Amino acid sequence: MGDVLPALLAVADASEQRTFWPYTRDHWIALAVTAVVTVGLSWLGARWRGTPKGRTLHEGWTWFVIVVQVLSLYYYVWHRGFSWETSLPLEICDLAGMVSVVALWTGRRVPTLILYYWAFALTTNAFVTPILRQGPENLRYYVFWITHIVILASAVYVVVVQRFRPRGWDFGMITLVMCLYGAVVIPLDVIMEFNYGFVGDSKPDTPTAVDILGPWPLRLVWMFLAVHGLFLLLTVVWWRPRRREAVGSVGSVQQVR
Repeated sequence: MGDVLPALLAVADASEQRTFWPYTRDHWIALAVTAVVTVGLSWLGARWRGTPKGRTLHEGWTWFVIVVQVLSLYYYVWHRGFSWETSLPLEICDLAGMVSVVALWTGRRVPTLILYYWAFALTTNAFVTPILRQGPENLRYYVFWITHIVILASAVYVVVVQRFRPRGWDFGMITLVMCLYGAVVIPLDVIMEFNYGFVGDSKPDTPTAVDILGPWPLRLVWMFLAVHGLFLLLTVVWWRPRRREAVGSVGSVQQVR
């Protein structure tokens, strides 16, 4: 095992030749690991909720997420060689990883709702159509999957264990957050010919949902509507009819829907 990590580092990005293909064995293995980690974390968290074991699990997972984010930044910014076009942590999944740390560490609602919406509406695309060229022989394969797994697992954790439920105000807040993100990233992509957030005038060479949205810049409109449609669905799926009190004919209080 002592020779594995040095070997991975040695070939981390020696070549951009594609060795990973979606819906092959390497993809299915990653999805299986994702399921085990996500379900296992939330199952233990729910079982140990309110106990010392639960607090230890929460703290341990939070520190694990922190370590993953630090190593991910080191890998993409320094280890691979810095590139203005790809190394800036401006992808939604880069920011979602950072937000997950804040959400888990502080428990504040705003970072938690951002994690919730970004993870379920956007990060899940990485599991369906991964933008990845390198297979298990390359370090990037593991960096890619681990960073995405911790985002999704953390989002499921805050829903199952911390019982986060979105409200109408949260939909307004995530809309504001996305508008601010677009106000920064879209001009940067246009001016510098980048493609952070997939909102630039280019597309990855791996098939994604962006492919069906038509040419740029009109596809930005369809992207906005599609994403916010998912955000709306993620909001209303938790809504339940309010129960109100009504006074019965004999003065007794009855619960009616």
